[in-house]
Amino acid sequence: MTKFVITAGHDSVKDPGAVSTLNGVQYTEAKLMTELRNIVRFYLEKVGHEVVTDGTGDTNKVLREAIALIPQGEVAIELHLNAATAKTAKGVETIGNPKHKEISKKLSKAIANVLETQLRRDEGFFEYSKVGRTLGYVKAGGIIVECFFITNNNELQTYFNKKWLVARAIARTLHNHYSEGDFDELFNKA
Repeated sequence: MTKFVITAGHDSVKDPGAVSTLNGVQYTEAKLMTELRNIVRFYLEKVGHEVVTDGTGDTNKVLREAIALIPQGEVAIELHLNAATAKTAKGVETIGNPKHKEISKKLSKAIANVLETQLRRDEGFFEYSKVGRTLGYVKAGGIIVECFFITNNNELQTYFNKKWLVARAIARTLHNHYSEGDFDELFNKA
């Protein structure tokens, strides 16, 4: 089986990332993405993969420590959320290097299908060289997955209703791209 690196964006202690409030409750990008990381890990390990993460529970490592994990896996993804002033901004995108274009588009499409939202940029892919700023995780060979807009209440609520399905879609996409055998069959046999 394959070895994957799955990390959660932002330092859960010092940098919460994007923040939004839904129904009077405040949510942070770091907390939501550490939970998603843990669920993706569960699915991947259930079908026999080895998963390296940047923490357990609701903690994760600072960026330089997450970057140091990238070479340990066949592929490394860091889970993030987008944010915008416009509460209607929506969609999924990945940021990566050209060598990851195919898997990036597949990940974006899988998440967009579950959340019933749109693909941003080039079918969900944003090439790192066009970002216009340095993203250490991508520069080091990883992929940043911007799962949805935390500032869009509809997307946030849909995510809460479907987070296990989002995690399964990410795990299925990674498995089916890098490994043999149907993910769902393997999962049901485990």
